[in-house]
Amino acid sequence: MKNIYHSDIYQFNTPVSSYWEDHSSENLNLDKLNKDISSEIVVIGGGYTGLSCAINLIENHNLDVILVEAGKIGWGASSRNAGFCCLPPSKMSFKKMQSIYGIDETKKFFKKSVEGSNYTRDIIKEYNIDCDITGDSNYVVAHHPNKFKDIQEQATAYKEEFGIETEIYSKEDFDKIGHGGTEQFGAFSYKPGFAINPLKFVNGIAKYALSKKLKIFEHTKVNTIDKDKGAYILRTKEGSIRSKKIKPLPHDLPAELISSLRRLGDLVQRQLKDVLDAYLNKSKDSAIKIWKTDEKVDDLTHAAMNEVADFLGQDKKNLDLATHLLFVTKNIERAGDHITNIAESLFYLIEGEHIEGARPKGKDFDPS
Repeated sequence: MKNIYHSDIYQFNTPVSSYWEDHSSENLNLDKLNKDISSEIVVIGGGYTGLSCAINLIENHNLDVILVEAGKIGWGASSRNAGFCCLPPSKMSFKKMQSIYGIDETKKFFKKSVEGSNYTRDIIKEYNIDCDITGDSNYVVAHHPNKFKDIQEQATAYKEEFGIETEIYSKEDFDKIGHGGTEQFGAFSYKPGFAINPLKFVNGIAKYALSKKLKIFEHTKVNTIDKDKGAYILRTKEGSIRSKKIKPLPHDLPAELISSLRRLGDLVQRQLKDVLDAYLNKSKDSAIKIWKTDEKVDDLTHAAMNEVADFLGQDKKNLDLATHLLFVTKNIERAGDHITNIAESLFYLIEGEHIEGARPKGKDFDPS
């Protein structure tokens, strides 16, 4: 089985250094599985999805559940994301959604996005999680003068079509509320939206799960899963769990899907290295070259999303994983956007003027 992500994510013994790790030193004192035990259900993976699944099985179905995690709780994206709760969770513009799915379905999508943001706040309150929650709105910023008209239109649509509270700021107004700088040309805010410390958030969910009698084992990597007399035996290096059912995060992905995600991720990693080198060398030519590669990022994003859509079409059971993969693809593409923004700012820093012309754009994802 091929690994999807960078090799660092499979080094489970030591947490990856990050701002969140430096400011969230709480130790949950969870054990490592070192004996043979049994349970009705085993959940593999201790991130947001795994913990929420386990809590649901205990609270709503009164089942005996064990959760195992190869690293520490929240080892992957659940503890390493930027911490912004924003919407919508899609690369596709609302206009494109309407043209493909119609106005009613697009409204439902935005309604569910708002509900998801509010649900996150609700569980923070219900589970009594201290995760440094900050703010009550997010901003969409115009990074080029010709983008301000676009975000004005977006803000109006959010308010009139989707019932989302928005407020538009000119460049001068945005500067007055503390968001100055040469790279902003106005913005709009929308609610709901906020930021959290994601490591504290996932630890808070884990503590709530423990209070509901979920048994959690950290640093417990499942090496094999065997069937035996109608049950499953999950074997780790030092123990095993006999279970009637398992709920793993699937990893058997099509080779072309893995390849598409790798190509996209590799390009964005190269962009990041190149933009840092360009900054150190104060190279306007390198900045323009990086700026132009945004089109390639869009094309690879388009290809990856098509692969995810094909994977979803193979079996409706792939829905959960396909949804996560769409988020993964979108977030990689968004990282590329940020790198391109840095390249634009670097060019302005060197030349005192903006790169001429609109940013090159590649294909948009079209599931039809």
